[in-house]
Amino acid sequence: ILGSRFRAAGPRRVHASPLIEPALGQLAPTLRPATALYAGLGTPGWQEPCAAFAPAHATCSIDPVRDESRCARLSNRDAERARSTGVDPLVVRAATVSADRPAATARPATQGDAAAITGIYTEGIEDRIATFETRPRTPADVAAWFDGRHPIVVVDDPDRNVVGFAATFEYRPRTCYAGVAEFSVYVARAFRGKGIGRLAMEALIEAAGTAGLWKLVSRVFVENAPSRRLLADLGFREVGVYRRHGLLDGRWRDVVIVERLLPPAFDEAPSPGTG
Repeated sequence: ILGSRFRAAGPRRVHASPLIEPALGQLAPTLRPATALYAGLGTPGWQEPCAAFAPAHATCSIDPVRDESRCARLSNRDAERARSTGVDPLVVRAATVSADRPAATARPATQGDAAAITGIYTEGIEDRIATFETRPRTPADVAAWFDGRHPIVVVDDPDRNVVGFAATFEYRPRTCYAGVAEFSVYVARAFRGKGIGRLAMEALIEAAGTAGLWKLVSRVFVENAPSRRLLADLGFREVGVYRRHGLLDGRWRDVVIVERLLPPAFDEAPSPGTG
């Protein structure tokens, strides 16, 4: 995955295969429009909540009816729709993207991206809707995230400016939790509502599985319905609620715990750890 590039839908990618064109008219009324509320999700490194973010759109030419492995990577709801209608929901989403939506690409982050990531994360902190954190970070803080074990991805706009990122972090130091990671995702203010958040998360999920991680976890503010819907679409399960998990500007906030198993979780269990 580190050599791959993920592409958000843009003018050249708005298309539908012959398989799905007849069904688009039937499904269009059920599609949710993208919301412009995306800010960020999670606080890098520790157990912090998410904020609202908009669905993104991607393209796919694989027939989900003939490719069960493709269906296995969709959420349960999307997979069932794919099997029953013969329509890949990712293609449907791509076909509904406005023609003027700019293209964007996701790639593995490098330490050279630290300054851009810092700026985006600072915006999320200032907006007070994505994290309990209140102290702005520095590029040196962000550079320390690159530990060689936990994937970080960024999303570039057509001019190759970093406009969003998603990152994984150590969950616990014990050996038995080596394959579990916290995750966070943030998008620059000027690019929210353009599908950058979903693009970053899809790339991060792929990279995390390739890196051998078997689970991603985070927390979402309970009132954040858009984020919860999007995470469900991406295959995350809501585990429960932490009541009064933290104070943000003097106000108690509750958070929903979310988790998603990655492909290594379905492999034969390795030898037990000793952590």
